[in-house]
Parts: sequence; C-alpha cells; structure tokens
Amino acid sequence: MKRISRRAFLAVGAGAGALIAGGLVLRGRGRGGCAAAEGVDAVRCRLAAFLSDADGVSALGEVSRRSNGDDVAALAVAIAPASATDPERWFATVGNDGFGVHLRARARADFAAGEVLIVDGWRLSRTESQVCALWSLVR
Repeated sequence: MKRISRRAFLAVGAGAGALIAGGLVLRGRGRGGCAAAEGVDAVRCRLAAFLSDADGVSALGEVSRRSNGDDVAALAVAIAPASATDPERWFATVGNDGFGVHLRARARADFAAGEVLIVDGWRLSRTESQVCALWSLVR
C-alpha cells in the first residue's frame, strides 16, 4: 500500500469537505422568480429558491454569525461579486444557475486560499459560512 503524504491527505480532506458542504449549501433548484423582489426580500427570495436544506443552513448560520456578524447588508456585499454595484439587486436578477456558479467558484477559491472555518463540526469555506449566516438572518 502506497503511503500518502500529510499534504495530500489534507488536500483530499479539504476537497471532501467542500463536496459535503457544497451539497448542503450550494445546490440550486430551478431558476426561482426573484426579479420583482427588492432589498432584503430579494436576498431572501434567492436563497430560499437556491438552498436545498433551509433548516440545516439556518442552524449553521446561527453559529456562523459568531465569525461573520449580524449585518445583512455587509453579508450581501461580501457574497455578491465585487462588480455588483447593487448587491441586493444582483441577488434578485442573477438566477439560480448564475448564483450557483458564482458561489461554487468563490468556495473553491476560499478552500484554495485556506479560508476555511469549522462551524458546528462542518468545514465550510468563508463564502459558505457567510451564506449560512445571511440565511439565518433573512429567513
């Protein structure tokens, strides 16, 4: 049996953590009609249409808020792309497919950069943790 280096073991573990957390948080369903929503309602609408386990994400969000804070606007800005001039409007218009692509790319970048938090036993990327915190606030 070939021995695996500690670095390779940790990389595989981080990848597995991303897959597990990604299945909980980053599974979009349908397109979700949020274009007419505004402000916090747009954020709530997009997340409600996107999340596969709203209760589980909310529970993780309660814990995630210890490191992410309780400011809905700041969390929306942190999650939306830097190019979004109006983050709440971005949540309303992006669609689930675009939302998923954006979040998965951000989560991969977080894991690659070591931006990982342990939240209630889950290894979450910083972005996943922010999504959880935001959902627990706007739900």
